[in-house]
Amino acid sequence: MKDKQNIRYVGFECTEDGGRRFDFSVNSANDVPATVSIDVAAVYFAGSSRILVQEAPGICFLKIKELCEGGLQPGQSIRVSLSGADIGQYRQVVARAPVPWQKHNGV
Repeated sequence: MKDKQNIRYVGFECTEDGGRRFDFSVNSANDVPATVSIDVAAVYFAGSSRILVQEAPGICFLKIKELCEGGLQPGQSIRVSLSGADIGQYRQVVARAPVPWQKHNGV
């Protein structure tokens, strides 16, 4: 997919290991949507460096953007697993993001 992609969260289901599988539909104008499922193992939802269930779709969104840059094809159906590196990359992006209220207060 080379045009701007529309990434739509479709839903999730629990996996056998206690993790979750997040499903997305990805398409450009006039293309057949690609289906992307991303598995997040239960281990990533536990421990001191765990992610919150609410964070997972955002992390998956960044993973899908990376897949799109690599050449996700219309109509393609893929399933990948989230890695610790993906989570670390997400946390770096969030840490660099401006805090909305700081822009308005001149801070």
